[in-house]
Amino acid sequence: MCALISIILPTYNGEIYLEKALDSIYNQTYSNWECIIVDDASTDTTPNIIEKNIKKDHRFETIRNVQNKKLPASLNIGHKESKGEWITWTSDDNLLKPHFLETFIKAIHKDDTPRVLFTNYDIIGEKGQLRRSHMAGPVEGILFGNTIGASFCYHHTVFQELGGYDESLHSVEDYDFWLRAAQKFPFQQLQENCYAYRLQQYSLTTEIHQGSLTEKHKEGVVNALKKVSQENAWSKETIRALNMIREEEHFDLNFWIEGKKHITAEFKRTVHHKNSDPLRWKRVVALRIREMLKKKQTKIGFKNTLWLLKNQKEVFFGKGLSKRETIKLWIKAVKF
Repeated sequence: MCALISIILPTYNGEIYLEKALDSIYNQTYSNWECIIVDDASTDTTPNIIEKNIKKDHRFETIRNVQNKKLPASLNIGHKESKGEWITWTSDDNLLKPHFLETFIKAIHKDDTPRVLFTNYDIIGEKGQLRRSHMAGPVEGILFGNTIGASFCYHHTVFQELGGYDESLHSVEDYDFWLRAAQKFPFQQLQENCYAYRLQQYSLTTEIHQGSLTEKHKEGVVNALKKVSQENAWSKETIRALNMIREEEHFDLNFWIEGKKHITAEFKRTVHHKNSDPLRWKRVVALRIREMLKKKQTKIGFKNTLWLLKNQKEVFFGKGLSKRETIKLWIKAVKF
């Protein structure tokens, strides 16, 4: 029998795009789904749009919060009412492409070992125009940012075992969820593009990029990573190295070179062994180090360059890396 997939859709005053979001669910090529719309005390016409779609298709159902509880709490409410073996969630301004659910189901039928699956997706503007396509992953980079993104599906046991979304981490609840999940469950990245993520003037993500939520967002990320470091008993050196790579403090190449072996070992132990491909780990860390070296204030030095060429050559060489930027790094190394 085909597995039931639960789609959780939290919304608050989503009348502008909600109809399109629901249409994208209704038009799925895979039909065994339920959609739980969690209305977070909307004051516009959102309830009317929801009721209209429930009458159109019984697979839509709704829960209305009496008071506004924010996104993490609404997600938890919807998940607890879900009946599907597999779960995904979306926003009232985003779109599922017609093959979204079918893509995940096909992958699950081939191999049901992964508990979390994710794909690439499009970034669209307010009017639906394509801005760019976003390449998600790899999961090995989860410590350095949200590499999972907006297009995903996971087994219901992931939510249950993690205890849901942390309601104290509004705006980074998804990143915290992936951080915790990556430690316990195997992930699989699918090379498909089946979702459209809308950037709009007043969206949460846009506010983060424009800086209006920067401090609150940073604080949430720090708290999420703090939980990870405590659960995995990271050393002070590893915590400092992660702060440097995430640009929370000045990058010290000498410090990195001295502790690289120990630090990367602790990084690797943090994620589930099936999410830890050695080659991808090397590339992910090397790319982060490369970005740090490009910064004006970072000193490299000729001796350190030789060390990198011998022990971490991926910093300078690899598919897609700019030769011009590499030459600039070498010139910078010679100057110091």
